[in-house]
Amino acid sequence: MTEELTPASFDERLAAFLADLFLVRLGAMTLMLAFGAATGFALDARVVAAAFVALLFPAFAAYHAFFTVRGGATPGKRFMGIAVVGTDGPVSPLRAVLRAGAYLLSALPLGLGFLWSLKDGAGRAWHDLLAGTAVVRSGPGRRRGRAATLAALAAVFGLSLISSLLRAP
Repeated sequence: MTEELTPASFDERLAAFLADLFLVRLGAMTLMLAFGAATGFALDARVVAAAFVALLFPAFAAYHAFFTVRGGATPGKRFMGIAVVGTDGPVSPLRAVLRAGAYLLSALPLGLGFLWSLKDGAGRAWHDLLAGTAVVRSGPGRRRGRAATLAALAAVFGLSLISSLLRAP
């Protein structure tokens, strides 16, 4: 990573993550509702929940890998004015897939891999360290910090509430 790049803050990364989670969940809910409407198949809430959990991480990883390769930033990162860069060159498709897959490693031990970015001098989480990437500020005047984090968090929880209401008998 070159000296002129400024690492993204934890708040910026969290807001981008939550915005992306919202988009992936919204897409998954839309597909499930469309499937139910097209087939007339009434989905049991337990089946929907199991399918959702089973498909959420692969969908989230594919989403991240795709957008990282296509422009260095997911829609959430672009909104926050941050981007993924390679520490020693461009982010290749293989590196993007490795980074996206390593999200699970960062998330599973109580999110410690994500919190590591608060301790790391370059603001890198475990998945960044494994993939040789960093998340940096990419655009002036695009940083939204804590307000955007709270808005994204509210959107994710709001979507969870809507999802629960749709599954209620």
